[in-house]
Amino acid sequence: GDENCTLFGAVEMSALYATRFNFSLMNEFWHNFADINMKDIVIPVMPKGFTCKKIEENDWEKLHEYDETICDLDRRKYMKTNLSLNGTVSRLVINETGKIVGFGAVKMAYAQELIMAPLYAENLDAAVALMSSILMSVPGLRAFESLITIYPDANNDVPRLLSLISNDRFESHKAYRHQYTQELMRFPQHKIFGTDEVSHSPC
Repeated sequence: GDENCTLFGAVEMSALYATRFNFSLMNEFWHNFADINMKDIVIPVMPKGFTCKKIEENDWEKLHEYDETICDLDRRKYMKTNLSLNGTVSRLVINETGKIVGFGAVKMAYAQELIMAPLYAENLDAAVALMSSILMSVPGLRAFESLITIYPDANNDVPRLLSLISNDRFESHKAYRHQYTQELMRFPQHKIFGTDEVSHSPC
């Protein structure tokens, strides 16, 4: 109907979605798909001034408040379920004042893949802290074959993060872009280091 609709348009399909199905409003940037071979994975040193922790019951309200600085949709039920799934290692990152400055997860998927999704942080150091804590907590880390993620290429800190955790060895290519029918939705791309799963994510 008249409601604003959005999708992640794949590179090969983006123009068709725009012309045939009226998803004609698009961000200027693409989302990149990145792949790291696990033999190249490096667990980075935890930056000073940050603490990472498991998400406990009394953390959820503050986590949701932080999530609302990224996406103003009500994702409370979804995010709690998503970050608590079996095979998921999720963490909060807290700064020296005790404020949440990011959260993220790595999912253990089929085909011996790890999926970095989502990863939200105020800055590069907070994202590095998250990945340091998460990677150290993945059981049997070296038994996996690859780590993959999708990220907005508008965030210039993501390649720096991927370089740190891959010993400067990662591959990436443009894969998707947000497309809308009525109105562009704006998100703070500088906080998005890894999107949530493509089929569900508004970010």
